[in-house]
Amino acid sequence: MRPFWRGDEPLHSHAEWRGKLGKNSKQGTSAPTLAAVWGGPVELMGALRHQPELHGLRLTRLVVEAQSSVDEFSGPRNHDLVARGELPGGECVVICVEAKAGESFGATVKQQTAAAARAKSVAEKAGKTSNAPERLKGLLERFVNYPTSEPRVQNMRYQLLTALAGTLSEAEERGAQHAVLMVHEFLTDERPNAEIVREHDRDLHNFVTTVFDMEPPSAQQAPWCVDVSGMPWSGNPKLYLARAISDLRTSTLESVLSVERDPERGRATAAKLKALGVKGTLIRAAEQGYITQLACKMPECFCPEELGGACHFDPVNDELSDWMPALEHFPISKREGGKKGVENAILAHRLCNRIDYSITVGRSYASDLKRITKAREDAIRRNKEGPDASTRT
Repeated sequence: MRPFWRGDEPLHSHAEWRGKLGKNSKQGTSAPTLAAVWGGPVELMGALRHQPELHGLRLTRLVVEAQSSVDEFSGPRNHDLVARGELPGGECVVICVEAKAGESFGATVKQQTAAAARAKSVAEKAGKTSNAPERLKGLLERFVNYPTSEPRVQNMRYQLLTALAGTLSEAEERGAQHAVLMVHEFLTDERPNAEIVREHDRDLHNFVTTVFDMEPPSAQQAPWCVDVSGMPWSGNPKLYLARAISDLRTSTLESVLSVERDPERGRATAAKLKALGVKGTLIRAAEQGYITQLACKMPECFCPEELGGACHFDPVNDELSDWMPALEHFPISKREGGKKGVENAILAHRLCNRIDYSITVGRSYASDLKRITKAREDAIRRNKEGPDASTRT
């Protein structure tokens, strides 16, 4: 299965589909409703496209609330959804989906340890047994190669450990050669708080770095899929971790109807950009009201606050300063076919633009982080020297 727009243009996410609807984006009408209902498979395939070994996947079965065993201590766990499929060569694939619409990943290991101890105490007083502590201990011994007392382990979400165990169990039961644990998040009108996505970011980062010793992509890069195979406990199937985020909020769905343009503010911003030596598309985008603030609009701005933060820009120069103005293709990125034009342009720092691209393609940006640290230190030093200098005069 491969989703396309109008015949031959690949679709990789619900957001990308939604962004192409234009005047047909009115919430409740057929076009955005179709995108919302069919967006799940698009997000899934958009994530899996990052793994060439999974190309050509044909889905054969979807099981809602599928159950998989976790260990020998107690009953099975429920997956929100399990998708099964086949690759062109006949290899079996299982995809276990954990859905989140405003919910957290639940108890941390620290909290689960306390809950398991309480459950065991209550059971013993009633003349019964509880294996909750043994289940938690078994999962940690199986998947975590760090002392249990370390904060990274104590703060890890227990639900992610059981989801991982359930995914491996599902793969083993089906004889699958490939297993995917996918987290699919939703922002809705009923639960619109985007802060939960940032919380999930932190939880997934802690989980992946602790269990797999690797850095995961961020929410801004979703949908994504990374190969996490090769762990001593992962067994025969190749193992992958995937993430997708579907924004179904009315405000977002209808935002593509028109761009909020403010030519008056834009012209003022254009004058500031011209003073910095900027030419071309950024100037035209500002003059037409698409860019209305002299500020870096990348998902994350790395310019140190000590230097001036997102609103600080160096003049354009031959040395190509890290903090000189640059154009970023948005809302449709260049790698997804976005064209350079006033309606698809935001203002960015040159370095922030480069780091965002490095994060997206998995390229190291350690040297860029060192440049940021040095810029912050230099700014702090200059700020300290300023008042001293004025006092001396």
